[in-house]
Amino acid sequence: MSTNFSDAEDRRLVALALAYQRQRRRIAWTAVAFAMRRTRRSPLELRERVKTLKRTHGADLVRFPASLLPLGGVTARSLDPDSSMLELEAAEAALIAIFGAVTPREIRHVAGDRHLNAGELVPLAVDAVIRTADVSAGDVFVDVGSGVGNVVAQVALQTRARKCIGVEIRRELCVRGQQLMRRCELRARLLPKVAIVCGDAVDVCLATTRPMNESTVVYLNNILFQAATNVHLTAQLCALPRARVIAATAVFCARHREPCRTAFCRVWELFTTERVPASWTAELVCVYFYRRRQQEVEITETATRVGIDGL
Repeated sequence: MSTNFSDAEDRRLVALALAYQRQRRRIAWTAVAFAMRRTRRSPLELRERVKTLKRTHGADLVRFPASLLPLGGVTARSLDPDSSMLELEAAEAALIAIFGAVTPREIRHVAGDRHLNAGELVPLAVDAVIRTADVSAGDVFVDVGSGVGNVVAQVALQTRARKCIGVEIRRELCVRGQQLMRRCELRARLLPKVAIVCGDAVDVCLATTRPMNESTVVYLNNILFQAATNVHLTAQLCALPRARVIAATAVFCARHREPCRTAFCRVWELFTTERVPASWTAELVCVYFYRRRQQEVEITETATRVGIDGL
Protein backbone atom coordinates (compact mmCIF):
# COMPACT_ATOMS: atom_id res chain seq x y z
CA MET A 1 0.00 0.00 0.00
CA SER A 2 1.38 3.40 -1.01
CA THR A 3 2.50 5.66 1.86
CA ASN A 4 3.88 8.51 -0.23
CA PHE A 5 1.40 11.27 0.51
CA SER A 6 2.26 14.82 -0.50
CA ASP A 7 1.89 17.71 1.94
CA ALA A 8 -1.10 18.96 -0.05
CA GLU A 9 -2.76 15.54 0.15
CA ASP A 10 -2.18 15.39 3.91
CA ARG A 11 -3.66 18.86 4.44
CA ARG A 12 -6.71 17.99 2.36
CA LEU A 13 -7.17 14.68 4.17
CA VAL A 14 -6.81 16.28 7.61
CA ALA A 15 -9.30 19.02 6.66
CA LEU A 16 -11.91 16.45 5.64
CA ALA A 17 -11.32 14.28 8.71
CA LEU A 18 -11.45 17.37 10.95
CA ALA A 19 -14.87 18.27 9.57
CA TYR A 20 -16.19 14.89 10.71
CA GLN A 21 -14.46 15.19 14.10
CA ARG A 22 -16.00 18.59 14.77
CA GLN A 23 -19.45 17.16 13.99
CA ARG A 24 -18.70 14.11 16.19
CA ARG A 25 -19.49 11.77 13.33
CA ARG A 26 -17.77 8.65 12.10
CA ILE A 27 -15.73 9.34 8.99
CA ALA A 28 -17.40 8.16 5.76
CA TRP A 29 -14.30 7.02 3.91
CA THR A 30 -16.13 6.50 0.61
CA ALA A 31 -17.14 10.17 0.68
CA VAL A 32 -13.61 11.23 1.64
CA ALA A 33 -12.16 9.21 -1.25
CA PHE A 34 -14.64 10.90 -3.58
CA ALA A 35 -13.59 14.31 -2.28
CA MET A 36 -9.96 13.36 -3.03
CA ARG A 37 -10.67 11.44 -6.22
CA ARG A 38 -8.03 13.35 -8.16
CA THR A 39 -5.39 11.67 -6.00
CA ARG A 40 -6.76 8.21 -6.92
CA ARG A 41 -6.40 7.08 -3.31
CA SER A 42 -8.66 4.28 -2.08
CA PRO A 43 -10.80 4.63 1.07
CA LEU A 44 -8.51 2.09 2.78
CA GLU A 45 -5.36 4.06 1.90
CA LEU A 46 -6.87 7.26 3.28
CA ARG A 47 -8.04 5.62 6.49
CA GLU A 48 -4.61 4.07 7.08
CA ARG A 49 -2.92 7.41 6.39
CA VAL A 50 -5.02 9.12 9.07
CA LYS A 51 -4.11 6.35 11.51
CA THR A 52 -0.44 6.91 10.72
CA LEU A 53 -0.75 10.66 11.25
CA LYS A 54 -2.52 10.12 14.56
CA ARG A 55 0.23 7.80 15.77
CA THR A 56 2.71 10.59 15.00
CA HIS A 57 0.78 13.66 16.17
CA GLY A 58 -1.85 12.37 18.58
CA ALA A 59 -5.53 11.42 18.34
CA ASP A 60 -6.95 14.97 18.37
CA LEU A 61 -6.82 16.43 14.85
CA VAL A 62 -7.24 19.96 16.20
CA ARG A 63 -3.84 19.63 17.89
CA PHE A 64 -2.03 18.61 14.72
CA PRO A 65 0.85 20.89 13.57
CA ALA A 66 -0.28 24.06 11.81
CA SER A 67 1.37 22.83 8.61
CA LEU A 68 -1.20 20.02 8.43
CA LEU A 69 -4.26 22.06 9.32
CA PRO A 70 -6.26 23.62 6.46
CA LEU A 71 -4.50 26.91 5.67
CA GLY A 72 -3.75 27.36 9.36
CA GLY A 73 -7.20 28.93 9.67
CA VAL A 74 -8.77 31.53 7.41
CA THR A 75 -9.66 34.93 8.80
CA ALA A 76 -10.82 38.18 7.32
CA ARG A 77 -7.37 39.66 7.91
CA SER A 78 -5.65 36.94 5.89
CA LEU A 79 -7.68 37.66 2.75
CA ASP A 80 -6.91 40.07 -0.05
CA PRO A 81 -9.36 42.95 0.47
CA ASP A 82 -9.73 43.27 -3.31
CA SER A 83 -10.75 39.62 -3.69
CA SER A 84 -14.37 38.59 -3.20
CA MET A 85 -13.98 34.84 -3.62
CA LEU A 86 -12.30 31.95 -1.82
CA GLU A 87 -11.10 28.72 -3.39
CA LEU A 88 -12.70 25.51 -2.15
CA GLU A 89 -9.99 24.62 0.35
CA ALA A 90 -10.06 28.07 1.96
CA ALA A 91 -13.88 28.13 1.99
CA GLU A 92 -13.94 24.68 3.59
CA ALA A 93 -11.58 25.83 6.34
CA ALA A 94 -13.72 28.92 6.90
CA LEU A 95 -16.90 26.84 7.15
CA ILE A 96 -15.30 24.57 9.74
CA ALA A 97 -14.35 27.66 11.76
CA ILE A 98 -17.87 29.11 11.48
CA PHE A 99 -20.09 26.06 11.89
CA GLY A 100 -17.78 23.54 13.56
CA ALA A 101 -19.39 24.14 16.96
CA VAL A 102 -22.80 22.91 15.73
CA THR A 103 -23.45 19.46 17.23
CA PRO A 104 -25.51 16.59 15.80
CA ARG A 105 -27.90 17.00 18.74
CA GLU A 106 -28.71 20.54 17.63
CA ILE A 107 -29.63 19.58 14.09
CA ARG A 108 -31.18 16.16 14.73
CA HIS A 109 -34.76 16.08 13.44
CA VAL A 110 -37.81 15.38 15.60
CA ALA A 111 -38.68 11.69 15.64
CA GLY A 112 -41.39 10.95 13.09
CA ASP A 113 -40.95 14.25 11.21
CA ARG A 114 -38.55 13.27 8.44
CA HIS A 115 -39.10 16.56 6.59
CA LEU A 116 -37.45 18.40 9.51
CA ASN A 117 -34.14 16.64 8.92
CA ALA A 118 -31.26 19.14 8.61
CA GLY A 119 -28.84 17.06 6.53
CA GLU A 120 -26.79 18.96 3.97
CA LEU A 121 -24.31 18.56 1.15
CA VAL A 122 -20.66 18.65 2.17
CA PRO A 123 -18.49 21.54 0.87
CA LEU A 124 -17.13 19.53 -2.06
CA ALA A 125 -20.69 18.84 -3.21
CA VAL A 126 -21.69 22.49 -2.84
CA ASP A 127 -18.65 23.37 -4.93
CA ALA A 128 -20.00 21.02 -7.63
CA VAL A 129 -23.35 22.85 -7.49
CA ILE A 130 -21.58 26.21 -7.82
CA ARG A 131 -19.62 25.05 -10.85
CA THR A 132 -22.40 23.18 -12.62
CA ALA A 133 -24.87 26.03 -12.10
CA ASP A 134 -22.14 28.54 -13.00
CA VAL A 135 -23.00 30.84 -10.09
CA SER A 136 -21.47 34.20 -10.93
CA ALA A 137 -21.73 37.96 -10.45
CA GLY A 138 -25.29 39.23 -10.25
CA ASP A 139 -26.82 35.85 -9.35
CA VAL A 140 -29.28 35.48 -6.49
CA PHE A 141 -28.84 32.03 -4.95
CA VAL A 142 -31.67 30.49 -2.89
CA ASP A 143 -31.40 27.35 -0.73
CA VAL A 144 -34.79 25.93 0.28
CA GLY A 145 -34.28 23.95 3.50
CA SER A 146 -31.07 25.73 4.44
CA GLY A 147 -30.56 24.49 8.02
CA VAL A 148 -27.97 26.66 9.78
CA GLY A 149 -27.00 28.24 6.46
CA ASN A 150 -23.72 26.54 5.66
CA VAL A 151 -24.60 26.14 1.97
CA VAL A 152 -25.53 29.79 1.44
CA ALA A 153 -22.46 30.83 3.43
CA GLN A 154 -20.21 28.76 1.17
CA VAL A 155 -21.79 30.18 -1.98
CA ALA A 156 -21.31 33.68 -0.57
CA LEU A 157 -17.62 32.99 0.16
CA GLN A 158 -16.80 31.23 -3.11
CA THR A 159 -18.69 33.35 -5.64
CA ARG A 160 -19.60 36.91 -6.55
CA ALA A 161 -23.31 36.14 -6.21
CA ARG A 162 -25.23 39.29 -5.35
CA LYS A 163 -27.39 37.64 -2.68
CA CYS A 164 -27.51 34.21 -0.98
CA ILE A 165 -30.81 33.41 0.72
CA GLY A 166 -31.76 30.44 2.86
CA VAL A 167 -35.32 29.35 3.68
CA GLU A 168 -35.59 27.16 6.80
CA ILE A 169 -38.63 25.85 8.69
CA ARG A 170 -36.88 25.33 12.05
CA ARG A 171 -36.52 28.64 13.87
CA GLU A 172 -33.79 27.38 16.22
CA LEU A 173 -31.56 26.54 13.24
CA CYS A 174 -32.18 29.96 11.68
CA VAL A 175 -31.20 31.69 14.93
CA ARG A 176 -28.18 29.46 15.47
CA GLY A 177 -26.86 30.03 11.95
CA GLN A 178 -27.32 33.79 12.14
CA GLN A 179 -25.53 33.92 15.50
CA LEU A 180 -22.55 31.95 14.19
CA MET A 181 -22.18 34.11 11.09
CA ARG A 182 -22.43 37.33 13.10
CA ARG A 183 -19.65 36.16 15.41
CA CYS A 184 -17.20 34.89 12.79
CA GLU A 185 -14.21 36.84 11.48
CA LEU A 186 -15.64 36.73 7.96
CA ARG A 187 -18.88 38.45 8.96
CA ALA A 188 -17.99 41.51 6.86
CA ARG A 189 -18.04 39.20 3.83
CA LEU A 190 -21.08 37.16 4.80
CA LEU A 191 -23.63 39.46 6.40
CA PRO A 192 -24.17 41.86 3.45
CA LYS A 193 -24.88 38.92 1.12
CA VAL A 194 -26.49 36.22 3.29
CA ALA A 195 -30.03 36.15 4.66
CA ILE A 196 -31.92 33.28 6.29
CA VAL A 197 -35.70 33.44 6.14
CA CYS A 198 -37.56 31.43 8.76
CA GLY A 199 -40.70 29.79 7.39
CA ASP A 200 -42.28 26.67 5.97
CA ALA A 201 -41.48 26.35 2.26
CA VAL A 202 -45.12 25.53 1.57
CA ASP A 203 -46.11 28.96 2.91
CA VAL A 204 -43.36 30.92 1.17
CA CYS A 205 -44.21 32.26 -2.29
CA LEU A 206 -40.83 32.28 -4.01
CA ALA A 207 -42.27 33.78 -7.18
CA THR A 208 -43.78 36.87 -5.51
CA THR A 209 -41.85 37.46 -2.26
CA ARG A 210 -38.82 39.72 -2.43
CA PRO A 211 -35.94 39.07 -2.64
CA MET A 212 -36.63 35.38 -3.40
CA ASN A 213 -38.50 36.32 -6.57
CA GLU A 214 -35.21 37.64 -7.95
CA SER A 215 -33.52 34.22 -7.61
CA THR A 216 -31.53 32.97 -10.57
CA VAL A 217 -30.21 29.71 -9.06
CA VAL A 218 -32.29 27.61 -6.67
CA TYR A 219 -31.02 24.61 -4.66
CA LEU A 220 -33.43 22.27 -2.86
CA ASN A 221 -32.56 19.28 -0.70
CA ASN A 222 -36.10 18.08 -1.42
CA ILE A 223 -35.54 14.36 -1.07
CA LEU A 224 -37.36 14.34 2.30
CA PHE A 225 -39.82 17.17 1.65
CA GLN A 226 -43.46 16.37 2.16
CA ALA A 227 -45.50 15.74 -0.99
CA ALA A 228 -47.54 18.94 -0.53
CA THR A 229 -44.34 20.97 -0.20
CA ASN A 230 -42.90 19.54 -3.41
CA VAL A 231 -46.13 20.24 -5.30
CA HIS A 232 -46.13 23.84 -4.06
CA LEU A 233 -42.46 24.36 -4.91
CA THR A 234 -42.88 22.87 -8.37
CA ALA A 235 -45.47 25.51 -9.20
CA GLN A 236 -43.35 28.26 -7.65
CA LEU A 237 -40.26 27.28 -9.62
CA CYS A 238 -42.22 27.47 -12.86
CA ALA A 239 -43.37 30.98 -11.97
CA LEU A 240 -39.95 32.41 -10.99
CA PRO A 241 -39.29 35.10 -13.60
CA ARG A 242 -35.47 35.12 -13.53
CA ALA A 243 -34.47 31.60 -12.44
CA ARG A 244 -32.15 29.87 -14.90
CA VAL A 245 -30.91 26.79 -12.99
CA ILE A 246 -32.48 24.48 -10.40
CA ALA A 247 -30.46 21.91 -8.44
CA ALA A 248 -32.42 19.32 -6.44
CA THR A 249 -31.79 16.02 -4.67
CA ALA A 250 -35.05 14.53 -5.99
CA VAL A 251 -36.47 14.64 -9.52
CA PHE A 252 -39.54 16.77 -10.20
CA CYS A 253 -41.01 14.50 -12.86
CA ALA A 254 -40.47 10.88 -11.86
CA ARG A 255 -42.14 9.45 -14.99
CA HIS A 256 -40.66 11.90 -17.46
CA ARG A 257 -40.78 10.97 -21.13
CA GLU A 258 -40.12 13.34 -24.05
CA PRO A 259 -42.24 15.10 -25.06
CA CYS A 260 -43.59 15.64 -21.54
CA ARG A 261 -46.73 17.72 -21.07
CA THR A 262 -46.41 18.47 -17.34
CA ALA A 263 -46.30 22.14 -16.41
CA PHE A 264 -42.81 21.76 -14.92
CA CYS A 265 -41.30 20.04 -17.97
CA ARG A 266 -42.74 22.65 -20.31
CA VAL A 267 -40.56 25.20 -18.51
CA TRP A 268 -37.56 23.17 -17.29
CA GLU A 269 -35.37 20.41 -18.71
CA LEU A 270 -32.92 18.11 -16.94
CA PHE A 271 -29.44 18.72 -18.36
CA THR A 272 -27.12 16.77 -16.05
CA THR A 273 -26.92 14.69 -12.88
CA GLU A 274 -24.01 14.73 -10.44
CA ARG A 275 -23.24 12.14 -7.73
CA VAL A 276 -21.83 13.91 -4.69
CA PRO A 277 -21.12 13.26 -0.98
CA ALA A 278 -23.62 14.35 1.68
CA SER A 279 -23.65 14.55 5.48
CA TRP A 280 -26.55 12.16 6.05
CA THR A 281 -25.17 9.07 4.30
CA ALA A 282 -21.88 7.37 3.47
CA GLU A 283 -23.17 6.78 -0.06
CA LEU A 284 -23.00 9.34 -2.84
CA VAL A 285 -26.30 11.10 -3.57
CA CYS A 286 -27.65 12.43 -6.85
CA VAL A 287 -28.16 16.12 -7.53
CA TYR A 288 -30.35 16.80 -10.56
CA PHE A 289 -29.72 20.00 -12.51
CA TYR A 290 -32.48 21.64 -14.55
CA ARG A 291 -32.23 24.59 -16.90
CA ARG A 292 -34.96 26.71 -18.38
CA ARG A 293 -35.98 25.54 -21.85
CA GLN A 294 -34.79 27.80 -24.65
CA GLN A 295 -38.26 28.94 -25.71
CA GLU A 296 -38.97 29.91 -22.10
CA VAL A 297 -35.71 31.88 -21.98
CA GLU A 298 -36.75 33.80 -25.09
CA ILE A 299 -40.22 34.50 -23.64
CA THR A 300 -38.67 35.73 -20.36
CA GLU A 301 -36.17 37.97 -22.15
CA THR A 302 -38.93 39.44 -24.33
CA ALA A 303 -41.12 40.13 -21.28
CA THR A 304 -38.17 41.80 -19.54
CA ARG A 305 -37.47 44.06 -22.53
CA VAL A 306 -41.14 44.99 -22.80
CA GLY A 307 -41.20 45.86 -19.11
CA ILE A 308 -38.13 48.07 -19.45
CA ASP A 309 -39.47 49.81 -22.56
CA GLY A 310 -42.73 50.51 -20.78
CA LEU A 311 -41.05 52.40 -17.98
